[in-house]
Amino acid sequence: MYSEVFTDSVLDLYNLDSNNPNFHSTNLYPGIETVSNDPSEANEVMLFGGDTPGFYKFDPIKTKIVASSTAGLVKVAAKQAIVSSNIDKVASDNLFMSALDSITKSYFQFINELEGDHSLFTYEITKAFSLGASNAALTSALENSNTSENITVDSFIEFSSSQIGKTVSINSLNSPDASIFNLAESCAIGNALGIQYL
Repeated sequence: MYSEVFTDSVLDLYNLDSNNPNFHSTNLYPGIETVSNDPSEANEVMLFGGDTPGFYKFDPIKTKIVASSTAGLVKVAAKQAIVSSNIDKVASDNLFMSALDSITKSYFQFINELEGDHSLFTYEITKAFSLGASNAALTSALENSNTSENITVDSFIEFSSSQIGKTVSINSLNSPDASIFNLAESCAIGNALGIQYL
């Protein structure tokens, strides 16, 4: 599906030279390194740090490109799903779920191919995915729900939130370092942030 190919291309940007400051002006911060599970150990390449040792976290700008690209792809899929729901509700649901699935497959495959434990970055990228997807679903529902006899804004947000969590859970099964509980928490945080961003 086009979502997976596009997401693969976006994720490949992380493989660019992290020492090139020209990327930073475009809010792109390439480079992937393992991040210590010690929340006091900063990592400049991964933008992991903070003011208080023991409470370091990722700067959201590190995964902003994932949230933005996900939002764009999901917004298109959500609009198509809502508009076509009058003709075939099952097919429209499958269209939306397929877009979510292809994006999560892509980023889990990307992370699983990296050397070392990247679980903390997996949680951060999951939060970014959930934020972008839920925000796009909400925006599309607000803009297009009046064209559907079967979908309301509330029903589509509920459906999309559950599908975001489901696709993350299923596609994370081959990620040995990731905790399903932490992934669920990342989805919940991303969903909550995404539906507040209007």
